[in-house]
Amino acid sequence: MTTPDIVGNELPGGSYTVRRWMSFLWADATQNERDVHRYPDAVESEDIDGVLVPSEFATQIAVAGSGTSIEGLLSDMGMDWDSGVFYAGQELNFDQQLRTGISYQVTGEIGDVTEKGGDSGPFHLVTIEFHAKDESGDPVFNSRMKIIVR
Repeated sequence: MTTPDIVGNELPGGSYTVRRWMSFLWADATQNERDVHRYPDAVESEDIDGVLVPSEFATQIAVAGSGTSIEGLLSDMGMDWDSGVFYAGQELNFDQQLRTGISYQVTGEIGDVTEKGGDSGPFHLVTIEFHAKDESGDPVFNSRMKIIVR
């Protein structure tokens, strides 16, 4: 097994707009009851500009706004999606809260590829870094997603 020479390869990039209904569905599907600001009456009472989006929705913004799918990205790297791909974790660092109605600009690159081995055989640990900015160009969040590719 050889490690692909793809570290530093940039993702196509693009944008993703969080619609209000998406935020509600995500919060309901993940049983997120703690983000009370997602409710319009709470937003008005606290004078918040826009409905807040649960922070874990950043994963959707990053991947959907990157201009490619994880499957497409792996294919472009010469890796086989069908051989087994597993989500290994993600780190999110926020500069501001996510809001509905904002068109987030997403860029990214391959941060690292490490060849590993285990009881199940050899695999690659691929780190994908995403960067999101708001419509003014101000940073919103950075993310490091790790995936395992057999």
